[in-house]
Amino acid sequence: MRADARANRQAVVEAARWVFTEEGTSVAMERVAARAGVGIATLYRRFPKRHDLVRAVIVDMLEAIGEATERARAESGGDAAQAWELFVRSLARLRFGLLVPTLARHLAPSVEDDAELLALAEERYAAAADIFERAQQAGHLRADVTPVELQMMLSAVARPVPRMPEATGTRLVERFVEVVIEGLRARPGVPPLPGLPVHREELLEAVRTEQVSEG
Repeated sequence: MRADARANRQAVVEAARWVFTEEGTSVAMERVAARAGVGIATLYRRFPKRHDLVRAVIVDMLEAIGEATERARAESGGDAAQAWELFVRSLARLRFGLLVPTLARHLAPSVEDDAELLALAEERYAAAADIFERAQQAGHLRADVTPVELQMMLSAVARPVPRMPEATGTRLVERFVEVVIEGLRARPGVPPLPGLPVHREELLEAVRTEQVSEG
């Protein structure tokens, strides 16, 4: 693929990430093309079907998570607490916001047949969970929180806010993320969180059940 074609493709994927987060995956493809600065014909040459673009966005997201994981491990020098904090801040900077649940709902009917995507998702989740669990084992991160709960927290605090200046939104995310890190820090004498922890399997099952009921 030529350099200009690669640039166009990446521009479309990045534009789709923001548009899908703000407006959902059923948005008109013309909105994505306009945000990417390309013609609609260029978009459809790269992604003939909506599912192709959604899948590309999710692969791009998973690759970015993988890079954040590797960077946190490399820069922490083996310190579990530092790796955890570096990883959380890196994830927040990616500004995925509500993209994860949005894409999960769209892909649920067909993702179980996509072995390549499933394998990539499992690999990235396992690597992220390893950083999370090492911080818990080191006594740095409270033990009554699950990796998927962190994911949902970051989805809330790092979501793009419509019509807010980008610089202001970035400052808010940085401050909110520090609140999350401090709030999850293990401390003696702190009471446990109320209710039962929410695990990944429970959320995945909820998505499947919703898709069946809607179908």
